[in-house]
Amino acid sequence: MKQRVRRIALFIKSALFTTVIHSILLAALVAGLWWPFSEDKIKHGYAKPIQAQVISAAEIQRRVDVQKEKAEEQQIVKNLEELAIKQQQEKQEEEKKQQELVEEERRKAEEQKQKIALEKKQQELTAQKKLAEEKRRKAEEQKQKIALEKKQQELAAQKKLAEEKRRKAEEQKQKIELEKKQQELAAQKKLAEEKRRKAEEQKQKIALEKKQQELAAQKKLAEEKRRKAEEQKQKIALEKKQRELTAQKKQAEEKRRKAEEQKQKIALEKKQRELAAQKKLAEAELKKQLAAELGAKTKADAEKAMSALVGRIKAKIEKNWVRPSSSIVGLKATIRVNLSRGGEVLLANVVKSSGSQFFDRSAEIAVQKASPLPFPSNPGFYKYINIIDLEFNPDDY
Repeated sequence: MKQRVRRIALFIKSALFTTVIHSILLAALVAGLWWPFSEDKIKHGYAKPIQAQVISAAEIQRRVDVQKEKAEEQQIVKNLEELAIKQQQEKQEEEKKQQELVEEERRKAEEQKQKIALEKKQQELTAQKKLAEEKRRKAEEQKQKIALEKKQQELAAQKKLAEEKRRKAEEQKQKIELEKKQQELAAQKKLAEEKRRKAEEQKQKIALEKKQQELAAQKKLAEEKRRKAEEQKQKIALEKKQRELTAQKKQAEEKRRKAEEQKQKIALEKKQRELAAQKKLAEAELKKQLAAELGAKTKADAEKAMSALVGRIKAKIEKNWVRPSSSIVGLKATIRVNLSRGGEVLLANVVKSSGSQFFDRSAEIAVQKASPLPFPSNPGFYKYINIIDLEFNPDDY
C-alpha cells in the first residue's frame, strides 16, 4: 500500500511539473499573439510600425488541440489527487478498524485475566473440588483459546476480503474509464468512416449513372440487333413449322391407317376370344351336367348302401341301449348323428324330442356307445351320408 501511495505521489508531482511547464509555454505563446508596442513611445510619438503576424488555421487548430490536451492532463491530475485522498481516507478508516480490533482484544485479554484470578481464588476456597474445577478451567481456557484464534482468523479473512474488494473496485473504475475513452475514440473513428463512406457512395453513384447510360445505349443497339435476328428467326421457324405440319399431317394419316388396322385386328381377336369363351362355357356346363348326373347317381348309390346297413346299425345300437326304468310306451325320438369316414360317431344330438328327457338322453348315450357304426367303404359316398337321422321307437327295438 505504501509503495502504491508513493508511486501515485511521484506521478502527481510529475504531472504538476508538466502542467507548470505547459502553462509557461502557453503564456509565452499567447503573449506572442499581441502586437508588441511600448506605451511610453506611443505617448511621446515614437511608436514604430506594427507588423501583424499571420497565423494559419492549421496552427490555430494545433494550439487549440494543445490546450485540450493540457485540460485533459489537468483533469487526470485532479482525478489522481482525488484518488490519493480517497485512498488516504480508506487507509485511515482501516487503521481505525485495526485499533478497534486491538482494543477489543486487549479488553478480552483483561477480562480473561480477571476471570483466571477469580477462578484461582475459588480454587483456594474449594479444595475438595480442586481436581474437577482444574479440568473444567483448562477445558474452558482451551475452548476460549480456539475461539480467539478462530476470531483472529475470521478478522484476518475479512480484512483480506475487504482489501481484495477495494482493489477490484479500483480496477473496475479504471477499466470503466478506459472503456469510456475507447468508446469516444471509436465514435470519432466511426464518424470519420461514415463521412468517407458517403463520399465513396456519391462517387460510386456518379460512376454508376454514367455506366447505366452507356449500358442503355448498348442495350438499345443490342435490342435492334435482337429484333432483326428475331424476325429472321421467326421467318425460319415459320418455314420449319409449315414443313413440320406437312410431315405431321402425313404422319397422322399413316397413324390413323395403322390405328384402323389395329382396331380391326383387336375386334377380330375379341370375336375369337368370345367364341373360345362360349366354347369353354359350353364345355363347363356339359361337365357340370355330367357331374350332377354322376353326383345324383353316387348319392343314390350311397343312400342305397347306407339303407342296406340300417339293420346292422340298429342292432349295434340296441346292444348298447339301456332303456329307462319308467314307462316308454308310445315315446319316439329322432337323433341326428355326424359320422367320420370310418363310421365313428362325432356328434349325436336330439333333433326331435320324445318329451322325456331320460328317454332322449338314453338314446344319445346308446348311439355314442355303439361307435363306430357300420359304414360303406366307398369314400365317394361320405359327403352324401356323413349325417344321418335315427328314429328311436321302442317297438322297433
